[in-house]
Order: sequence, then structure tokens, then C-alpha cells
Amino acid sequence: MTTITDYISILNSTLEVKINIPQKYENKDIIFLHGAGMASIDRYHYITEVVNGLGYKTILFNFSGHGNSTGSIKESSLERRNIEAEFILNNYNITEPFSIIASSMGAYNAINIASKYKVERLILFCPAVYATEAYQAPFTKEFTTIIRKDKSWLHSDAFDIISNYEGEIIIIIGTNDEIIPFEVVDKILNISSKCKKKTLLKIDNAPHALHSWLLKPENMKELEKVISLIVNTFLQ
Repeated sequence: MTTITDYISILNSTLEVKINIPQKYENKDIIFLHGAGMASIDRYHYITEVVNGLGYKTILFNFSGHGNSTGSIKESSLERRNIEAEFILNNYNITEPFSIIASSMGAYNAINIASKYKVERLILFCPAVYATEAYQAPFTKEFTTIIRKDKSWLHSDAFDIISNYEGEIIIIIGTNDEIIPFEVVDKILNISSKCKKKTLLKIDNAPHALHSWLLKPENMKELEKVISLIVNTFLQ
């Protein structure tokens, strides 16, 4: 395995990028997109170890203001996150079609990327979608005010994109997710009529912070379910 840690500048920020290239690389790539708040690429190590072992190259980066990337989260936005993600895709020779593994807010970015690139598979943990009016709002009170409007997510452009997506969709979410209404998941699955395959895995009693919850010793059985699903997906 070859691991490359790099730093690349965009929009007055420097993004931390980590690329894992397995010894038996089969020219298949997976990009990871983390969520908001205190999220970072560190939450994905238990997944990268598995998919690297299957011959997939993994590309992870911290959005501006997260992890070891510079910048301020308050100066970022959904739009800026999309710009940063596309910048990484265009600068690190990502092989199309590729897969995306994303969490929470990162799922919204993943869906947007799927409208511009050949994405064969979307694996979405606790997927969040947002009203179109929130797209350019900085992550300040302005953004919070928009997304706290009752059912504002119903007016998301993500649904139009998903309705035309022809790849595979896998959603993994906890039954005790306190952030994402399950109606969001239902709408994604119901509207994605053109997709190749749809899979939903509900994790009993798991909260929104699903990755950290799965890694607790007492939740080993649930972790095994997630790993099994991911392995079977990428062995297809």
C-alpha cells in the first residue's frame, strides 16, 4: 500500500488530501466526503482499510475548516464544498466511473457531483439534503435559519438530480438519527426510479453520529453488517 498525504490550495485555503493506493490497484477509485461540524476524514479509516484490500484507490480530503485543512467553517458553504470537491476530482486523476462514500452534509455534495461526473455508486450515511436557497449561504446563522424552516429540505435540488441518476444507491442510517428525518431517506429512494439498484440498511438504535457509534465495542455486530454490505457491494 502506498499512502500519499498532500496539501493543495484553493480559495485562500489549503486542503489536506490523503490518497491510499493498494498494491493490487485495479484502476477503480472511491472518493470520501465527510459531513459538517467536527467531522473529518479520520472517521473513515475502518472503511478505507476494507476497500483498499479489495483493490480500490481511496481519495479523502478535509473540507476547508476541518481537520488539518485551513480556513474557517463559517466562511464556507454548500457551494464552496462542491467547488472544493470538484477541485480535488480534477487535480488528482480520479478514474471515471468512480464511487462516492459520503456522510450527512457530504451526501448532498455527493449527489451534486453525480450530476457532473460518471458516478457508478453512491454510498450515503445519514444523508442530508438542503433547500436550494441554502446553497450559497455561509455556514452562519443565515444558513441555520434557512434549514430550520419546517420541511425546508423538500425544496432541495438534490431530488431532481437523484431522479435522473442511473447508478447504484446505498443508504445506511440509524433508527435513532436525531438529525435526518426518515422522510428524506424515503423521498430519495422513491424518486430514484432510474437507478440501477437501491439498498437501505437501518442500524437499530444508532444515532446520527453513526461512524463513531459503530466503532464502539458493544456495537460490533452492527459494524459487521455495514462492512459486509460494503464488501459485497464492491465485489460485484
